[in-house]
Amino acid sequence: MRVHSNISIEQNVRVFAEQIRTKWNMSNSCKNDVLVFVAIAFDKVIISMGSAAKKIISNKELDELIHEATKQLASESLHTSLEGIIQILQQKANFYKPVPIGFDLNLGIFSLTLIGFVLAITIVALLWCFIERNRKKSDRRKTAQISAEKTTEYELVSDKDQN
Repeated sequence: MRVHSNISIEQNVRVFAEQIRTKWNMSNSCKNDVLVFVAIAFDKVIISMGSAAKKIISNKELDELIHEATKQLASESLHTSLEGIIQILQQKANFYKPVPIGFDLNLGIFSLTLIGFVLAITIVALLWCFIERNRKKSDRRKTAQISAEKTTEYELVSDKDQN
C-alpha cells in the first residue's frame, strides 16, 4: 500500500479499500458488495460498501461498527474482530428485502396507479357511450311515435275534410 503523505492514514486505508473493491469489480456486478479491510500495521478497520449495501446499514451504524471492531482488534484477536463484524453485517442483511435490480418500488406503484387510472377512464367512457346510445335510441322511438300520432291525426283531419 502506497501511503500519500498529504492525507491521513485512515483516508489512505479507505481509498485503498475502495480501489480494491473497484479493481475486483465487486461494485459493478451487484452493488450489494461489502469489503471489510483490516490494516493491521495501522490498527485500522475500513468497511467499503456498494450503493445497494449502503441501504442496509446507516453511516452512524457503520461508524459504530468500525469503532467496536477497532477496539476489538486492539484487545482481542483478528479472527474474533472479523467474526463480530461479519455477524453484525449478516444480521442487518437478514432484515433487508431486496428489490430486483432495475425495478424501483416507486416506479412500480406509479405504473400500477397509472394503469388503474387509464382503466377507470376507459370504463367511464364506455358507460357514457352506452348510456348516450340508449338515450338516442329512446329519442328516435319517441320521434317515430310522435310522427305516427301526427300522421294519424292528419289522416283523420283529411278524412273529415273529404266528407
